[in-house]
Amino acid sequence: MLNCSLVPPPDLTVTSSILSIVLCYIIVFIIAFIGNFTMFLILCRNQWIKVRRVHSLLLQMNIAHLMVTLFYMPKEILHNYTIAWYGGDVLCRTCKFFDVFGIALSMNILICISLDRFYSIFFPLYAMRARKSVQKMENSSNPMIKKVEISDIRND
Repeated sequence: MLNCSLVPPPDLTVTSSILSIVLCYIIVFIIAFIGNFTMFLILCRNQWIKVRRVHSLLLQMNIAHLMVTLFYMPKEILHNYTIAWYGGDVLCRTCKFFDVFGIALSMNILICISLDRFYSIFFPLYAMRARKSVQKMENSSNPMIKKVEISDIRND
């Protein structure tokens, strides 16, 4: 095991490879923000979100993607550009929490969408109960995000 005094300090110079990585992150951030925010506006304005289970789940997944875009990517851009972390311990732990939370939330919503599609294909007569099961899945997958309420609409 190496002593900390034997380990050379990290090189804090910004090279062209670091700048190219930062530029790629910035491009992906801009594209992801524009795409996710546009999709968020479309889903919020869509009246079908109150009727269709999938639209509600897509909105929840879009919120998860926006969390990854707004929390993870700017942190990575700053961290890659400055190389060292200047945010302190609390900010480091908070950023790491939101990194993992956003990605885990996105995966859980994807699982909820696949379960919803599975039940609607294999058990089509249970569509009346499916709305409540989707609400249970949403509540269990993302308790920290305010839910989009699905109104009780009669199926004619």
